[in-house]
Amino acid sequence: MTKKLKTANNAVGTIFDFNCFLHSTLTFRIQGSPGQQATGARQCVTAQLTFARPQLLSPATDGDSMNAQRRRNIALVAHDHKKDDLIEWARINKDTLAQHDLVATGTTGKLLGEQVGLNVRCLRSGPLGGDQQLGALICEDQVDMLVFFWDPLEPQPHDPDVRALLRIAVVYDTPTACNRATADYLISSPLFAA
Repeated sequence: MTKKLKTANNAVGTIFDFNCFLHSTLTFRIQGSPGQQATGARQCVTAQLTFARPQLLSPATDGDSMNAQRRRNIALVAHDHKKDDLIEWARINKDTLAQHDLVATGTTGKLLGEQVGLNVRCLRSGPLGGDQQLGALICEDQVDMLVFFWDPLEPQPHDPDVRALLRIAVVYDTPTACNRATADYLISSPLFAA
């Protein structure tokens, strides 16, 4: 996205170009007017700033330990016919998941807490706005990874919400697993542990 803003000293032609890349980079260029140099070439300074993704679900735990794995914010969602798959996957990965901050839609989060013993922040049930709440967390950079076992064979009464959640995860470049194989790849990736 590029925005051109003119400053108060527009008379000398100062222009700011802002290129904002989601989550990480702000690049700007400051240009002077051609008359500022004898050669007529534009004076140009470019700077690039990089921002870390905010960790808003949990405060930093141990800033002194360089070897400690960063706590990730993991969102977990499963449709009714996929809840057993997610519960089984969570049992297998319980030790890893327990080291991170988990958020889930209502029923899924309740089942993960009761059947797997994980500490999960529960939002509303998906059809009652939980998918939209999760999408809002993604927009606010409060989700590092989305595990969403959705059922492609069953119609969902809240299908527009499901599609919106998947769309916003792609827009904000949030790693998303929609099945067990992909979830296994994501959680075992060296990038996840970094």
